[in-house]
Amino acid sequence: MAAVVAAALAIGAAGCSSDSKSADDTPTVTAAPRSDKGTTEADLKAAATTLAAGNLQDSVDTYAYISAKCKAKFTEAQWKTNQHQITEGLRAALPAFKDAKVGTVTVRNVTPTSGEAQIVVLDSKGAELVKPADASWNSWVVEDGLWVTEECPAASELAGG
Repeated sequence: MAAVVAAALAIGAAGCSSDSKSADDTPTVTAAPRSDKGTTEADLKAAATTLAAGNLQDSVDTYAYISAKCKAKFTEAQWKTNQHQITEGLRAALPAFKDAKVGTVTVRNVTPTSGEAQIVVLDSKGAELVKPADASWNSWVVEDGLWVTEECPAASELAGG
């Protein structure tokens, strides 16, 4: 269960959904534009922190942090629905996630074009809900001068396994 939780919150363990979006899909929500830019370890850590916090808050702004490969699979509206399903599923399974927050963010294997990030999730009192030993390492790449994750599981993929 901890691995599923870590994957869901940090957009980890599973790959992009195999469901393709159609050319006719029009997003009904709009994410805020990103203001961060850069390709350093610190920039990756900041992007991973923002994504994880957005996932915990069920924020549409997480769409700006997924790769073009993932955006080819999900429209912005589909992504928001997907993230909401994941967040609600976690909160139903583990009520402590209702008030969870991002703890330690660690990065490794960082180059100017790729890297990995790991997120520790804390409960409202600061206790680790997702510990480093349980947290997955998520793949990130640089696109247009921004760190984006290549991890974009569909809620159905996480629920199934």
